[in-house]
Amino acid sequence: ENKTSSCSTSVLDSHHNHDDNLNLCTKPGPKIPHYDITTVHLSELEQHLECLLSLLPSTKCPLVLILDGLDQLEDDVAARIIRSLPSPLPDEVQLIITASSNCTHFLQSIESHYSEGRASVAKKSGFVCIQLESVDRKQCGKLMESLLKTSRRRVTSGQQALVNQALTSCRLPLYARLLHA
Repeated sequence: ENKTSSCSTSVLDSHHNHDDNLNLCTKPGPKIPHYDITTVHLSELEQHLECLLSLLPSTKCPLVLILDGLDQLEDDVAARIIRSLPSPLPDEVQLIITASSNCTHFLQSIESHYSEGRASVAKKSGFVCIQLESVDRKQCGKLMESLLKTSRRRVTSGQQALVNQALTSCRLPLYARLLHA
């Protein structure tokens, strides 16, 4: 059976048309209809992920998987997704998972899947956990001020109130940079 006939990247791309994915390295195969990601079952996503991992990654075309917001899903769904990922990952595959630091159960499931409690396995699997540290709101405010000054931009008092409110809820320097962008 030809694996390429059942593999498509369109199921994983809910924001762009399949034809717009010019920077994706893909093997030839028939085009299938674009899926609405909300109607795709987890088993279908697992099947497509398995296919992507077997067909796409190469030294010339590595595969970068970005899984954002898994911590927003129900615990069993997020854990199932993590368990469906290979450990260790192939050399040509990089995995970026974002999660809130207050979701300790989810973070522990990721760590246990990739490290299994042994440093040698963690080193082999390429698992690295980077926690973004928050700073106080004043530091974020100063960063935002500096960014605005450098770009010669200003905010109205109403906008400043919203920025202050946002920086109070999330005090990550990255968030301040995103607010500025």
